[in-house]
Amino acid sequence: MAFCGYPVATTRAPGMGRSMSESPDNQQATPANAVTVLCPVCDVRVPVGAHCVICGIALPGNPESLPPIPEGDRGRVLKVVFYPLATLAVLLLLGIVLGNAPSLTGLLLVVAAALLPAVIYAAIVIRLDHYEPEPPAWMLAALLWGAIGATSLTIITSLSLSLGSPADREFIRTVAAAPLIEESFKAIALVVLTYGFRHELDNTLDGLLYGGLIGIGFAFTENILYFERSYSWWGISGLGISFLMRAVIGGWGHCVWTGIVGAGIGWARGRYRKGFIRFVVPVIAFVVAVSLHYIWNIVAFITEGYAGSTSQLIRWELISATLVIFPALVLLYVVARLSRKRQMQIIKQQLKDEVTTGFLTPGEYAVLTSDDLRKRSLRRAKTIDPTVATEQRRFFNTAVELAFLKNHVAMGEHLDQHRIALIARYRRSLADLRPNLPDLGSAA
Repeated sequence: MAFCGYPVATTRAPGMGRSMSESPDNQQATPANAVTVLCPVCDVRVPVGAHCVICGIALPGNPESLPPIPEGDRGRVLKVVFYPLATLAVLLLLGIVLGNAPSLTGLLLVVAAALLPAVIYAAIVIRLDHYEPEPPAWMLAALLWGAIGATSLTIITSLSLSLGSPADREFIRTVAAAPLIEESFKAIALVVLTYGFRHELDNTLDGLLYGGLIGIGFAFTENILYFERSYSWWGISGLGISFLMRAVIGGWGHCVWTGIVGAGIGWARGRYRKGFIRFVVPVIAFVVAVSLHYIWNIVAFITEGYAGSTSQLIRWELISATLVIFPALVLLYVVARLSRKRQMQIIKQQLKDEVTTGFLTPGEYAVLTSDDLRKRSLRRAKTIDPTVATEQRRFFNTAVELAFLKNHVAMGEHLDQHRIALIARYRRSLADLRPNLPDLGSAA
């Protein structure tokens, strides 16, 4: 059985014999002196420590407050492991970047040339997910992992590959080993997100977004190192050619490759631990990403050695990007669009019951489930005050987070005290935000 998208317990606490279809107003009477708590799922008042007569979940024992969301040992892990390693990685990269800097002017030009495409590409990727924008801190963390963590590990690993002549070492580092090494280290953050912070990586689009941002961060640091070499050898003209080839023609490369891995992992996350195929798809995505990376590096290595002129080199780069990067980029865009359609289906399905129970008004539901009405209500809020528009976005984001959390539970994730507390907090946030917002019913 199910109610409001939640699995319903078929057994009741002793003495609770009424039908689950009964109205909350007609629920079993409780003693006058009984201490009660409000069920955060069904909005029914039940004695503490009992089971809700509507949905069957066990209620928390403290009527004054909901159980706190457990933090676990993540804070300790950050302090003891992550922060020291991050500091070492930053120092390593700073040493390499500053050690290869041709001059202060050259360093500023190089950093600006690497930063500009990173900002543009990141803005485009972030806009793909407008129903459930990810927390800025997590998106920044993805960029930093690509720019610092994955890059540092790649450099350390590449330095250990010092076999043979200089030409052999260059081939091994840039062609034979680089794709596998780079994609492995970039994917580490996606695996950590999936298993350690599952609430932040919900679906295919989330995985694509985080993977794309990791790739953009990695490309940013890698471009700095290549741009420094080009500027040192050929001056501003060399920097311009390198910028055209690496940041413009091949600028989407790392974003696409890690985005493919992220989309595969995000899809598996949406399977809710069901089916063996959830292990197969991420592996296939990783193999595809590494293979495309290999093809790109091999073509670049060959053309760099045999191209007779800069124009020929650029021409081959364009051909390679057209055959390798562009089709994958289009495919990821299609995947993102399909994932967004699926997100809207979840929002419509899971928020419908919020109208029935009174946590959302019919007008709010109509706006939340229509792209046009969402945009219209945000434009209207901006005309009132920018702060109102910000609060309007918070209202939308909170409602969508509630919908996705309910969907996780409906798909089989355990409705524990942690999720009960989150559901209640999302609903409470909607109620707190509503008085400061314009009536969404007029927008509908």
